[in-house]
Amino acid sequence: MIRGMSSTVLTSTAAALLAVLSSTPAAAGSSTGPTALVVAGVGLPNLLQAHAELFLAPAWSVELGGGIGVLPAMLTVGGRWSPSASCWACWDGHGLRLSPGFTWFIAPTDIEEGLVTLNGDLAWVWRGSSGWGMTAGVRLGAGVAYGQVAGGTKLEPGIEIVPLQIGLVR
Repeated sequence: MIRGMSSTVLTSTAAALLAVLSSTPAAAGSSTGPTALVVAGVGLPNLLQAHAELFLAPAWSVELGGGIGVLPAMLTVGGRWSPSASCWACWDGHGLRLSPGFTWFIAPTDIEEGLVTLNGDLAWVWRGSSGWGMTAGVRLGAGVAYGQVAGGTKLEPGIEIVPLQIGLVR
């Protein structure tokens, strides 16, 4: 039952992310910055994952995604900071992006269990003259996993390791 639900959650998330990407207008006030990224990854704690990153300002973005894997189906919510000092020419054709952020992994079947990580993305970004492009990189993070047990809330160390992330940039 969980595997069937996991596939449905992942398929629905991927369809919603692609719809957001294709309908996102150009970033307000920015001729070179992206408006969104849609990224798929392989790693931990989700073996297969996808997320959309929407830019609210030139250096700030929010993420919404999901994944399946070692844990039950997980929804993810997060935020990223991409200051120009750590985004070497990454929006001007091609370049390297280093962006710190956080991710909150939420189990929709049991909202009392999850993981919160502080993480960093390191990615190569390429954008063509049409504004569309590709990205490939890695994400590493550490944080706290939490869950309910008979004696109350249990906290443990948690990790986020995504050795492969590839996606589209708009």
